[in-house]
Amino acid sequence: MYLVHMFFYAFIIFLSAPLPSVRSDFPCKTKADCLQHIYYIVECIFGFCQYFKPLKHSV
Repeated sequence: MYLVHMFFYAFIIFLSAPLPSVRSDFPCKTKADCLQHIYYIVECIFGFCQYFKPLKHSV
């Protein structure tokens, strides 16, 4: 019974892990064709919108 509980506990943690939210299936010709997002840097690369999280630099 303990192993079943541990399996479900590990499974829930695995599913709730933050995965990168990068979608590249939106076609574009310029950066203006991409949907703007407040927390991501948006670029049109090879005809598809790419979303990147900005790097945080420590001062």
